[in-house]
Amino acid sequence: MSLEQATSGLKGLLSIERKSTTVSSQSWQGFSADRKIRLDLNGTPQDISMADLLIAVKLDSGKKLSADNRKVLGTLLKNIFPEWPDIEPWLEASANVIARDRTASKTKLVRKIMVEIRAEGPDSLKLTVKPRAKVAYVEIF
Repeated sequence: MSLEQATSGLKGLLSIERKSTTVSSQSWQGFSADRKIRLDLNGTPQDISMADLLIAVKLDSGKKLSADNRKVLGTLLKNIFPEWPDIEPWLEASANVIARDRTASKTKLVRKIMVEIRAEGPDSLKLTVKPRAKVAYVEIF
């Protein structure tokens, strides 16, 4: 999946800019206008499907996801996982569980890619999308 596909529909909600470049990958960071959402992406512009993705979302005063924040999370997950039919209910249920118990986390495995949501500090949620690590063989002499 390309960077363009993953961030489709988010242009009006987040400003995304390239943060750094290495020989093998690049980093992008995006922020919402109110700075309540931070998106970190790593990979190449042509392929972020095997990259880590992190979103930190500040909760509103009632410790809930705002409608805009829910829209950003839902849009991003739908872009990455179009085959996942119940993203919105999963996000809502996960946020409610974490609101009741800040030590809780919810995890879903889609196409061997782990999606995890958990509390981050007293007033934020952290959504991580991380592919399952590939086995690397090491030759020992």
